[in-house]
Amino acid sequence: MAKQPNPLTQKRTKQEHMDKKEKMRRCVADVLDLPTDLTCHLPRIVLSGDSEMLLENHGGILHYDDTSIRVAYRGGILEITGEDLTLPILKPEMLAVEGTIVTLRFIRS
Repeated sequence: MAKQPNPLTQKRTKQEHMDKKEKMRRCVADVLDLPTDLTCHLPRIVLSGDSEMLLENHGGILHYDDTSIRVAYRGGILEITGEDLTLPILKPEMLAVEGTIVTLRFIRS
């Protein structure tokens, strides 16, 4: 009878593989002098005061109301809190947030 693989071991191995790929991407980005947000699919955030934010490289909206927005990204979730928040631009590659932005919180997964 064949031994069943342990799913926990497989998951760790998969995570180790992902970590190795991430380190390789960063190394390549450093050697070629490329922006890491492009090569590593990291979120790129541009804030204009506390009233506008552009976010590139997002993975979709998880939650949205006028006081909080949760956005997926490769390493976890970005939580934006504030007042009168709106999403005037929502595209697969970028989004814009307007309103009074109070906090940005990165929740790592």
